[in-house]
Formats: sequence, structure tokens, C-alpha cells
Amino acid sequence: MEKKPLTLTIRIPFCPERCGYCDHAVETGVPSAQKLSYVHALYREMESVAPEMADHEVTSVCVTGGALSSIGGPLLKELLTNVKNAFSVSETCEYVLHMIPRGVSISLLNALREFTGGRPTLRLQFEQETVDPFLHLGLKQTFPLGSLEETLSLMENVPSIFTGVNLLYGLQGQGIPQLRASFGACIEGGVSFLSLAPLRLTPGTCVEQEYTLRQKDASSSPRYQFPSPQKVQAMYEDALSQLENRGYERLTWHFFAKKSASSRLISDTISAVDELGLGLGASSHFDGLQYKNTSSLPLYVSHADDFEKILVSAGPVSDEEEARRYLSRALESPKGISLSHFTARFGKVPGEASSVLKDWEAAGFLVREGDFLRLTPAGACQGLGL
Repeated sequence: MEKKPLTLTIRIPFCPERCGYCDHAVETGVPSAQKLSYVHALYREMESVAPEMADHEVTSVCVTGGALSSIGGPLLKELLTNVKNAFSVSETCEYVLHMIPRGVSISLLNALREFTGGRPTLRLQFEQETVDPFLHLGLKQTFPLGSLEETLSLMENVPSIFTGVNLLYGLQGQGIPQLRASFGACIEGGVSFLSLAPLRLTPGTCVEQEYTLRQKDASSSPRYQFPSPQKVQAMYEDALSQLENRGYERLTWHFFAKKSASSRLISDTISAVDELGLGLGASSHFDGLQYKNTSSLPLYVSHADDFEKILVSAGPVSDEEEARRYLSRALESPKGISLSHFTARFGKVPGEASSVLKDWEAAGFLVREGDFLRLTPAGACQGLGL
């Protein structure tokens, strides 16, 4: 019997400090011994849930949540090795490590290269957001601006590991020149993957609060002005053109890859395959059920192998929720969604979602092209979700 594909997400929630725009469940100032206890707790959770996933094959692994370099290369290598030992893992599985570009060392890279055996199946995706000093300061990022350049220079010695960078657009005081400078620096640094996402100010973060105050200064200085929706769209469309001319293609509306590169994690996300989350605050969605782990570090470390104690929510996913999830993911694809394929799988579009899609189409955020429904650049800039 063919196994179902599965994306595995593992959260490592440790950072030296919290960046101003961050809304993740991160832990700061955690001593090394507690980090080690947490990773061992992850192993216990793996062992407890692995039997439930016997009919799945892991096709992509994403390790995320904080400064992964803080636990060191040998422990990261051990963590990934334990994944392969606990689950059925595809030979072509992609491993993606989301991390800040601070603290990456040759020893860490060598440990990861040993894990891959020289096969290009692993990507480091760096959270940089911008290379502009003013914008970097405004985001209250806790790592030096030059960290990315130093790290990309180190990566030149490890060609078997892909690199990617996450950037933001629509920042206060940002325009086309600043965005071009950011992705231009990444391209010059040899990155294979680029994420360009619109700024979303999460209520309660210190950046959201400070940006609200700064709007009072917008009349006195263009540096403090948020770009208008029209300028944000112009920035995005300029980036599309520039990246295409420099040999990158869209895998999603906000994720680009060199034409020689591909990403199983991205294709799994678009296809809305089952997801298993491990660790602090992790979410899972598989076999028509959804789960959410506790965000309490002591509780998780003490009871990681007892899912009844670490879960804060669990329950079935309705047919409408499943359809909305699939729609939302599929619309991230530049080609959009085949309506005939959708109706064959789910029946008609759920009522509320259908009404939203009609509103988006009327607003110019969606277009119909034969059997396909896809976002327009204006819709992509809106960060629309169902």
C-alpha cells in the first residue's frame, strides 16, 4: 500500500533575544542544559507519535522557531538523524532549517554536510528581512546587519547545502531601490531561494507599537512613511521582473528559486499534504484531525511522550475547513487552482469561501482563466487567506 506524504515541522524555540517583529513562541536566555533537555524531549515525542504515522512517508522536514545555531551543529545532526530513525523518510526528502544568520560556523556546516552525505537535500533559509540599515533598525532585529554576508561567505565552502533568504517588502520608508538592494545582495551572495513577503504588523509586538508611534513623524520625513498599497504592488511587480531577468522563477507568489533548483517542502505546502508538528507550540493536521501543542516549556519537557498532557487542543477537521485549507494553499501557486480538480475532490466550494472568492474577483485580486482561478499581483500583495 502506497504511503501518504507527510511534512514534518520541528520547533526549536531558543533565541538569544526576541526580535521586535517576532510573534513566535520563543524562549530567551535558556541555558545549554535546558536546551539539551528540550531536544531529548523531542526524541520522546517522536517515539510516541511514530506508530501513528506508520502509513505516512516523510517527504519534507522543516526545522524552525528560533536561532538554530544556538544548539550547535552536532546536536542538529543528531536531531535529523533521529528523524530518519523514527519515521519512514523518503530518499528524496528535503530538509529545511529556518534560522537567523547569526552564529553559523564552519563546524555547524560541516556537521550538517556529514548528515547529508554530500547529497544536496538540505537548505538553510535565513531570516534577514532587509539589508537596509534604517529598515533593519526599525524591525528591531537582534543580530548585526553584516551577519548574512559573513554567513553566505562561509557557505561558499559547503556547496552541497542550499541557501535561501527571507525578505520583507512594504516596510516603513522602503521603496523599489531599497528592495532591489536587498534581493540584489542575496543574489550576489549566491542564494538559490528567495522569499519575498509583505509586511504584516502583528498586534502587540514592539515593532507594531513603535511603527504606530512613528506614523506621527511621517509628515516631517519620507523615511517614516509607509508605502501606499499602489507603491507596495509596484515594488512587488518590479521584484518579479528583476528576479525573472536574473534567472529565478516563482514556485509560489512569494517564493522564488533559481531555475535549476526545486523545493519539495514548497510543493508539499501547495498540495496541502498532511502535517505533523513536534515541539513547543507545534500544530499538526493529518487524517482529518488537527492538534496543537502546549507553549509551556516545563510542561512540554516533562510530558513530551504523553500527548494527552501536552496537547492544548485536538479535534476533527470539518469538510469545509479541509476545503478552505486546500483552496488557500493552492492559490499560492502562480498557476492557481483547477476548479474541476477541486470539485472532483471536495464538491462545490463552501458557501462562505465562495462569497469571499467572488469579492476578491470583483476587487481585482483574482482572475479566472478557463478552468483555473488564480491570484493577481494585487491579490498576492494583500496576503489573502481563507
